[in-house]
Amino acid sequence: VWLVWGAWRKRKGRRSAVLQGVVTRLRPVLKQLVSFYQVVTLFGDVYQVQYPALYLGFLDLFSFMHFDFTYILRLECLMDYTWHTTMYTTLLLFAALATAQFALLVHLEARGTQPSALVLWTTKAVVLITYACYPGFSNTLFQAYNCHTVDGTRYLRRDYSIDCDSPEHFTAQVFAGLGIAGCSVGIPSLYLAILSRHRRQQPQLQARRGAGRTTGVPAAAAMPGASSAHLDFFVADYEDRYWYWEAIELARKLVLTGFAALWMPGTLMQIILSMFVAFTHCVLISRYFPYRGHAQPGAVDKQGAQKQHAAVTNSFALQSVVMTFLSLFGALLVRFKQGFQATGAVVEGYDYDALQAFLILTAATTIIFAFCIVMQEAGLQAVYELLLKFLGRDRGDGAAREQGTASSPGRVAGQTRQKKLVL
Repeated sequence: VWLVWGAWRKRKGRRSAVLQGVVTRLRPVLKQLVSFYQVVTLFGDVYQVQYPALYLGFLDLFSFMHFDFTYILRLECLMDYTWHTTMYTTLLLFAALATAQFALLVHLEARGTQPSALVLWTTKAVVLITYACYPGFSNTLFQAYNCHTVDGTRYLRRDYSIDCDSPEHFTAQVFAGLGIAGCSVGIPSLYLAILSRHRRQQPQLQARRGAGRTTGVPAAAAMPGASSAHLDFFVADYEDRYWYWEAIELARKLVLTGFAALWMPGTLMQIILSMFVAFTHCVLISRYFPYRGHAQPGAVDKQGAQKQHAAVTNSFALQSVVMTFLSLFGALLVRFKQGFQATGAVVEGYDYDALQAFLILTAATTIIFAFCIVMQEAGLQAVYELLLKFLGRDRGDGAAREQGTASSPGRVAGQTRQKKLVL
């Protein structure tokens, strides 16, 4: 509610610099938090692991982050449908979002004038919705190829009423393959192509900006169509030299929750290969620290504040990837325990209770870390200012400044009562 109210205040032109800075500094943390739970909550289906019940109940608290309408609306309580209905509906929505995003981004990149506020806002909304639905939608398409053989017949793991060798399912697999190629792989490719094109244009835009300053021409007139506000979601949180990192993040999620279901499904090697992918990503983050720092509005030492925020953001990113690796390691232990037969030569050395506690710890550490960052960023100063704005104190202070008059005793007393109410 606080973020929505802040966004509305921004549209009205009255959003404070403190709240704007808080939202900007928390954006990369929230993106990583949502990505972590989107990936981890899909591990059970992708790697065919029967997790302990308590751990599944804990993960179920974050299942809404998939933005899966069939899960949220519980359509099985309202109508009879098979997995094919879910897949076709998901494909239709995914294709609509991808097409709208492609059209809007290409339109903004190709037009020769500054975009209108409505077009820019629509583009940002479509990009955000597509980004949020991307892992869940891609995972649904890849499930079309996840079959299980029972007594010589291949059945779909998500719906054992579907024969994988039937003509109906073959048609579904064809459409799922087209969706994977056009949407799951096409969306990161689109981001990479647009960001690469924009990157190549930067020297020309800077030269035109300099020419505009020399001749006194406004920047908007000197650089028609040069606005990059629609790309802020992809590049604003990364260092300039790592402009492509958002595509890497999407590719990682696609591999861990999509393509991983295709290589040696149901085996230990499937989990081990995914652990290698997570470990590689962990090494890349610890080696390059790609995330950019944002200084607090009004900070005295902006460079120091930026370095501090960059360290916190990169540390959280590294922690999220490490917890992803440990979650896969826990899945490996679960799979090993389920198929282990004691012979006396090898002893497991752990039980289900210890394994369950380990898995819950890996899933809870990330949100605890994120909560600490939120409390640090959105601290008492921001909350205090938010409540004062809600009570109207900023409008009174602004009027007093405009009139150049000192505060009256009555208004001082009113502000004192407001402070007491806030406290």
